[in-house]
Amino acid sequence: MNNVLIVARKEFADIIKNPAVIVAILSYVILILSYIYIDYNYQDEIARRMIFHRMYSLYVGFGCIVPVFIGFASIASEYGGTLNTLITKPLYRDTIINGKMIACICSILCINVVSFLFMVSLMIALFGETASQTLLSSFDQISVLFLLSLLYSSIFLLLSMLICILVNSRSMAFMACILMLILLTESLPGVHIAGTVSKIFYLLNPAYEGLVYQTITDMMPDVIMYNLYAIGIPDLSSLFAGSGSIHDFRFLLLFIYPVILLFSCYISFIRRDIP
Repeated sequence: MNNVLIVARKEFADIIKNPAVIVAILSYVILILSYIYIDYNYQDEIARRMIFHRMYSLYVGFGCIVPVFIGFASIASEYGGTLNTLITKPLYRDTIINGKMIACICSILCINVVSFLFMVSLMIALFGETASQTLLSSFDQISVLFLLSLLYSSIFLLLSMLICILVNSRSMAFMACILMLILLTESLPGVHIAGTVSKIFYLLNPAYEGLVYQTITDMMPDVIMYNLYAIGIPDLSSLFAGSGSIHDFRFLLLFIYPVILLFSCYISFIRRDIP
């Protein structure tokens, strides 16, 4: 366990110092400042109660980009270094991958927490009691949204790590990560993929086309987050009570995706140097 923490500490320091991650953090700051500037100049009571909505835009908009860079930086930085050396020793395989994953998750957690505190502090400083009351009244929903954003971010983090483990070329791995990001977040590629698959089922039975198309689009991570946001993010008590609604299925998907990707990363990493 001590070795895992040593690797995690080293990886966390490398991630924070990575230029791509620094640019991503600066993008967070610029985005938050632009949000606050718009709300401050829009002299309306509703605009000053936008903490929850701004959090959604921030975490979903950049919650898929930053993890991709973090996951890529964590694995790609070792193409010619300690990773290729130490994975030949079974004793160190689990230590390395565990340390890297802990460091990546901690990095995302830190970025999300710091960005949230920065945004809230600015809104309270500028809008005073209105922002404070909004924060207190929607704290449960904000907590659930924060949890969902971590699950959402972990999907892209683990996907980028898996791609970098499977692809030996750093440039090809980066291009594959960007392509993955586009396919999972942009609506047009998603529509084309869902449409193509649904047409195949249409040949089998025309009644399946609409169902298959809707199912594929609803299972895409950004669509899941949007649907949860549109329907209404529940509070903590409703989340853990389990109402048996469509919310539960979408929450379940956000848990299932990271678990599957986590096991895939472990299996791919362990088998990487096996002939």
